[in-house]
Amino acid sequence: AAAKRLEKEPPVILGVTLLSSFGQRTLTTELCVDKNIEDYVLQLAQVAKESGLDGVVASADEAKRIRKQIGDDFIIVCPATRPTWAGVDDQVRVDTPRKAILSGVDFMVIGRPITKSENRVMAAQLIIDEIETALMDKEAALEV
Repeated sequence: AAAKRLEKEPPVILGVTLLSSFGQRTLTTELCVDKNIEDYVLQLAQVAKESGLDGVVASADEAKRIRKQIGDDFIIVCPATRPTWAGVDDQVRVDTPRKAILSGVDFMVIGRPITKSENRVMAAQLIIDEIETALMDKEAALEV
């Protein structure tokens, strides 16, 4: 309402489904949720959509199901994206840029592979190359 009153574009509002540092054991043991991760995240994404949110933060593994069941107009941000050459650090559920792109995510979060690199420019370029290759592969798959 405030954005409309100020004649501004409303902000994009996303919900966080499940932290990428959480695995099935954390979900079951610490959070006491009896569902598997993909089902639980899909349920949270559905609640986010029904609540009027613009999208969610979810892994590439979950993105395919979210995209299929909720639709193309729902934003999916993939956290903990790691290029093929990077370590996973403290993350449990990580995805490569290729996997994220082919799973249908809209945006990726790629932080430490660049910020921890001795040559940040080269690290960023390697990631861009990996993304460009995945985008070409996705486009080629759509043409078939």
